[in-house]
Amino acid sequence: MRPIALVAFLAAATSGGLCLAEETPEALSAEVVKTLREKYADAALTQEKDHPGMQSFSRSTREFLIYRALKTGEWQQPQSTLGPDKGGLLVRFQVTKGRWKGALEVPYSGTEDFYVFKETHVVRQAQDGSCYIWAEVLTPRFDAPSEVAAKLVKLFNEFEKYLSPR
Repeated sequence: MRPIALVAFLAAATSGGLCLAEETPEALSAEVVKTLREKYADAALTQEKDHPGMQSFSRSTREFLIYRALKTGEWQQPQSTLGPDKGGLLVRFQVTKGRWKGALEVPYSGTEDFYVFKETHVVRQAQDGSCYIWAEVLTPRFDAPSEVAAKLVKLFNEFEKYLSPR
């Protein structure tokens, strides 16, 4: 898994929900699809083949060669990365059982600009520690569906509302 590049890990916490499985709650998936259909009428989520449990949506994407800076100030070798073209959008998210074990301090929400597209990442831990959400929203630098992207980031930050009640 790529570090921050994979985008947003989301896991918002409310005291009323419980993460029961490794799969994303249906209510959250339905709300994501509803938000996507504001701009993309035929939007549907698909399961990532390489990452079980991760759901995604993509429209008008292509491969980009991206150079990332290391913490030492040096540059990595370029990596081929799927990103949105003009007017496109790429969304990936997953709710995972257990505590967040990544390097980012949670809750985390941030955007990284790669000149041709922007990656917004969100990682949130449920208040009770039963699960966390990781989400990534990639938008083109220009001609981005910014209202949809902002609604998705907000939705991912409030993911606990969509967990099964205890």
